Amino acid sequence: MIRKISILVLSLALLGAVVSGCGSDGGEATASESEDGKYVVGLTTDATGPTAGLFSDAREGLQVFFEQLNAEGGIDGHEVELVVEDNQATPENAASQTRQFVSDGAQVVVLSAPSVAIQAAVPEAADAGVPILTVEVPCVRELVREQVQPNLFCFGEGEADGERVAEFIADQDPGASVAGVSYDVPTSRASIDATLNKGKELGLEAGENVVVPLDLSDPGPYAARIAKANPDYVVGYGTWEHTGGPILDELRRRGWKGTYIFPGLSRVQGYTEDLKDPDFVTYAWDTFKVDSNAELDRLIAAAEEYGSGDVDPGSMVYGWQAGLIIAQALADCGFPCKQKDMASVFEQVEVDTNGLTGAPITFAPDRHAPILPVKFYRWNPQSKGIEAITDWVGGEQ
Repeated sequence: MIRKISILVLSLALLGAVVSGCGSDGGEATASESEDGKYVVGLTTDATGPTAGLFSDAREGLQVFFEQLNAEGGIDGHEVELVVEDNQATPENAASQTRQFVSDGAQVVVLSAPSVAIQAAVPEAADAGVPILTVEVPCVRELVREQVQPNLFCFGEGEADGERVAEFIADQDPGASVAGVSYDVPTSRASIDATLNKGKELGLEAGENVVVPLDLSDPGPYAARIAKANPDYVVGYGTWEHTGGPILDELRRRGWKGTYIFPGLSRVQGYTEDLKDPDFVTYAWDTFKVDSNAELDRLIAAAEEYGSGDVDPGSMVYGWQAGLIIAQALADCGFPCKQKDMASVFEQVEVDTNGLTGAPITFAPDRHAPILPVKFYRWNPQSKGIEAITDWVGGEQ
């Protein structure tokens, strides 16, 4: 019999509720871990808050992945139940929801929200040893390499992304001038600082990191500062709403004709197709649809079967990747899988993405973020489509 995943979206009004008898000190399997015969994964995500547009597609990708996995028999016959909560991008909600997931016996907590919410959630799962996996949000180098947080595992490292952008610019246009725009969270600021610092080392003319507020209502003054300096390149790093489209629109309106570089987050393929701007460059850890492969085809088929129909499957990739990581870790842990064992399992996990990324996804005890190769893309007005302008570059294993 095919068993499908249970997607439980809980009301914010229930955040304070405590399920009696579900607590665990991590030493024994909880009821959710054993008696129900299933694995439990908690997802705390911004579904209705200020960054919902960034994270909604990854959420659906994760949901679709587990729908497909459970339809195929789960992990050695055990279903994976995904429980979803809306944190509205607030640290308080993310922390409370993580605490509840741990109490209810979840083996993994997935966090899909800005880095300020991640910082609040990590301590809530630390004592139980439950790993927190971020989706689509890299972390700062300090947390995943220099002072590794034992239960935090991230989708990349902001500084590494920034350094590879600087290397790309230096390779394409030696001696060019570059400025950056970040929004006021640690990972965004750190990534742009890394671009500018690495750029100086490589002979680029590094300008200002213009930091916009989280409650950005008018990008005009910030774009004006950048346009006045007239750099050859502007690098954005953060949400599209803060450091992407609105800033680029204002720069173009002011006559700026340089190249804008922005990370390939969930909807950026669609934005690139809408912009049709050959001087807009994006880069990603995952394959874009223009470079079809077997795993991407599998995602597209699953999205057709289980998705809402409202999300481009190409935008679900980060959620699907998270599913691949979690499924491999749960399989490695076995059943029943104790919460206290999961962080050490994550440190040894290796995921062959079947071409979805430029290298396998791996973690290590001294590196809680994979530094994957990236590929750079742009719009080609001749072919009227997105094209890759590099092969896979960079990466550390």
